[in-house]
Amino acid sequence: MRIEANVADQGGGAYLRGSSLTGDALAVEANEADAGGGLYLWGGGDLGGIGAAVQGNDARLGGGLFVDAPGGEVFHTGRVHANEALRGGGVFLLAGTLHADTFTANRSTDGTGGAALVAVGAELDASDADFGGPGVEDNDPPDVFPEETRTHEAFGTHACFVRTGAGCTPC
Repeated sequence: MRIEANVADQGGGAYLRGSSLTGDALAVEANEADAGGGLYLWGGGDLGGIGAAVQGNDARLGGGLFVDAPGGEVFHTGRVHANEALRGGGVFLLAGTLHADTFTANRSTDGTGGAALVAVGAELDASDADFGGPGVEDNDPPDVFPEETRTHEAFGTHACFVRTGAGCTPC
């Protein structure tokens, strides 16, 4: 399934409210939105499948994904790649937990990196993920940006972190 070349205020590719979007070879590409260039995820759910990709999307907040799942979890199997946003090139995690696979080559224009964690308690479980690391596939700027410290915390591969009042801490 392909979801591509759409424009919306929230969720350029799709707005999911506590639901799932799965399928092998799922492609969410070249979409635009103010929040969630590829997908806006409200509540929990599953996203992805074998060969799934959220890539080449553009937004002000969360080029690939915008996640607002207070008390919920989003499970993403697949690749979040080459998305761009003002804040949170790959994901803008407002609230909840995102379990992620691969985040590479995402870019933010304000310097918040591949992932911007906003609310205290927001959790990005990338324990099975590749956040790029040194080289061409790295996120620009480096990987994780907790709002309160306004500093980058590059976690590389296989990391899990929670936003606290003083930055990010390991899960």
